Amino acid sequence: MWPEAFDHICKLIKDHSSFKSQARSAEFQLAVFLYRMGRHGNGASVRDVAHILHLSIGSVVGYSNNVASALLAVRHNILVWATEDEKIKSKDWILSKTGIPEWQHGFAMVDGTLVPLQFTPGMEGHFDRKKNYSLNVQLVVLPHNLKIIEYVVGCPGSTHDSSAFAKSDIFANPRRYLAKGEWIWADLGYGLSEHIVSPYGHAASLASDDFRQFNKAVSNIRIRSEHSIGYLKGRFQALKGLRDLIKDVDTHAAACKAIVAMLVAHNIALEYDAVDDYDFFTGQTTTVADSEQLMHSIQHHQEKENQDYQEEQDFQRRFMSKHRRDKDRRHKAKLHREALHKALFRQRGIPFRQTTEESRLQEKTSDRLLPRRSNHLSARPLR
Repeated sequence: MWPEAFDHICKLIKDHSSFKSQARSAEFQLAVFLYRMGRHGNGASVRDVAHILHLSIGSVVGYSNNVASALLAVRHNILVWATEDEKIKSKDWILSKTGIPEWQHGFAMVDGTLVPLQFTPGMEGHFDRKKNYSLNVQLVVLPHNLKIIEYVVGCPGSTHDSSAFAKSDIFANPRRYLAKGEWIWADLGYGLSEHIVSPYGHAASLASDDFRQFNKAVSNIRIRSEHSIGYLKGRFQALKGLRDLIKDVDTHAAACKAIVAMLVAHNIALEYDAVDDYDFFTGQTTTVADSEQLMHSIQHHQEKENQDYQEEQDFQRRFMSKHRRDKDRRHKAKLHREALHKALFRQRGIPFRQTTEESRLQEKTSDRLLPRRSNHLSARPLR
């Protein structure tokens, strides 16, 4: 990171209680933490780091824990949801990349990553689909500056992305964060929801170019979430192979604390890595008048929208079964995706060739949908 970012972090954490009665300054301990967390592979062990820095192993571990505790204490000021101005810039970025006005309200994207563990943990559930022991980390980022605005840390590597993301507050209370008509882009690892838009399944994509066109357009913008994860792990390469030994609840919490601390430091460093890069990413600017008008409009309707949404949710919980609510949620999500699909083809002047609206809602081509219906009808007994 740049020296200015280092100084900024020092200013934020230097008064934390972890550094009191310490022989070494907060600046020195932060440098040790960043050096240790910036290494991976050969020479990344605590012993090697201590040897290179001419410190004891206990000092390296202690300094790292002090900095992690200090960064964790300021996370509520750094890992925060997008401001209205950031939403505007992110929406403009989406619009500049797609050219589709209907798509710009998906201003953020979620993705999960696995943090491999170098040592076999003493707790169950960490063996993941890639046959490694790991921790599952969920990140919600803004595409225009790769800033992390929400996270979930602590789930074992075997946890599915959708189950891990379900532990976030944005999943439980989406209208606290998303205005009406806003959503988050995701991949196939996340469940259907009116607040989450994901591509069609692999079977549908292989069956028709109609589905492939939509999936490709979504991938062209959602790739920014992959870039953000690569950016994070490129800065803190310890996330490519965390060397903390997880043997109980306390050591698991310590490993999660270290990960969150790296997220905090990364978000701070981003401010200095991407100074004035907004024009580079978007290729356009937003006038102050437009920004103020949009912010005023959002603030004016936000309170009423939240109230209406809560009333709808309360009604569904009281009078609808869980199966009915899930079915209704998936149907709304499919209708939302269908509207975005139509907007994409309309903007590009592409006709639907192998699908109809009804077939797309079932992720099938029209020729696969109709024979099934005819067979079903022919199988019915005549009266």
